[in-house]
Order: sequence, then structure tokens, then C-alpha cells
Amino acid sequence: MKIQIKRKGINTIEIPLNAGVYANKVMAEHLLSFSFQSSKLLDLVVGDTLTYKGEEYTLNNTPSIRKTSRFSFEYDFAFEGSRHLLSNLFITHLGARKFSFSGTAQEWLNFIVDCANSKSSGWTVGEFEDMGRVTVEFDSTYILDALTMVAEDMKGEWGVKGKVISLKKTVGTARALTFKYGKGEGLYSLTRKIIDDKKIVTRAYARGGSNNLPAGMRDDFTIDGYIEKNTALYGIREGEFIDEEIYPKRTGT
Repeated sequence: MKIQIKRKGINTIEIPLNAGVYANKVMAEHLLSFSFQSSKLLDLVVGDTLTYKGEEYTLNNTPSIRKTSRFSFEYDFAFEGSRHLLSNLFITHLGARKFSFSGTAQEWLNFIVDCANSKSSGWTVGEFEDMGRVTVEFDSTYILDALTMVAEDMKGEWGVKGKVISLKKTVGTARALTFKYGKGEGLYSLTRKIIDDKKIVTRAYARGGSNNLPAGMRDDFTIDGYIEKNTALYGIREGEFIDEEIYPKRTGT
């Protein structure tokens, strides 16, 4: 059985679904990872997608390819669920990456969804329960990490299905599935290597040191704005450059 890969909505290649391992863990990864050999190089690039059980998964990192013989290539890669998009976007409030916020589960979901939609699209509020009010401080924190911080402070769990985010006392149990292989449906032996590129950043912010800060500026020297590159290719993937040697310096005599 094969599964269709798409690039910007256009069909490209098919890959063997029976070489896949599916995982959907509570407050953790949601992905289809693959490990198999091919007799030819495959047309796979970051940003390709596939649809499995009604949900879209994206290839966020470059596949690992190892040539094992003249006509044999060993592939390792993973297509990730939508929740992983949130691991590339900073949670912000009024443009600030360093701030604190207080709210109930519903207020937190509204805030997080609004933040995600300001940089991506299609995110909506799912289910929530009354778990009190918590205050959480952030400092250049990715939205997915922020969700975990809030859920842990509330002693609850977050869940993401498609682009619907929920925050409840419990959202379910972890699932993992290795697909069957061959006529006898014996399990295909997988030697897997988790691939995580040096993080691709397409929108970079900068932060300096804490020396000579003017009155009213706290902790460190924050540089306004950001630099963008390759967003059309990879989408928005935020990162921060920190250099303690950048701070207000006195000039003149």
C-alpha cells in the first residue's frame, strides 16, 4: 500500500505506507516516520505534505539519505502533524516575546489561538475545562512549549487535532502503530534514526546584552524588528540571535 505525497497541492510521488511508523503522543510528537530502501533517489523536499486519516502532515526536515549500493538508497524521514508548526512560532503579546499572562483555560486558548493565527492560519479553539487561573512568564518561548507550560501549571493536558487546540484535565492516551508488511504481515524490522535538522529559521530576531541600558528598559537590549528570508519556501520559522556584545555604547569625547 502506498500513500500520496503532494507539493503545494500537486501530486508528486508515492511512498510505501507499510514502511511507516505512526505516533500520536499526549503533549508530544504526532508524526508518520519512514525508514526504507529505494532503488532510486526520491523527489522529497521540505514542505511536502501527505494526508493520513483526514489530517495533513508536513515534511519539516530534510530526509536522511544513505547510499548503500550502486542502485540502493536508504531513507529516514518523518512527516509531522500540524501541532509541530507551533514549535516554530514564538508566543508574543503586543509584539513582545518577554511577558507574563494570566488566564483560565478558555482565556489561554483564545490567547494562544489568536497568536498562532497572527503568524499562521486556520487555528481554532477546541474543548476546555475549568482548571482555575494560572500566570505564566515567557521569554522567547515557542507556542508549543508555552502550551505545555500552561497545561502543566494547570495540572492538565493540551491536545491538537488538525488545527483545533484543546486544554483539559486529560485529552487521551498515547498511540503508536507499526504498519504490517508482506503477505504474512510480519512486522518490518526498522532501524530508525530521528532526523532533526539544524533548525531552519526564516524570521530572525536579535537580542543584545544588559550593559548601559537606558531607564525603562529591563534585563537586556532588545532590537526592534526582524529579518526574513526564504519564507515562501519554508513558511514562517522564527528564531532568535543573541549577542551579549550588542548594547548601547557611548560615543564622542
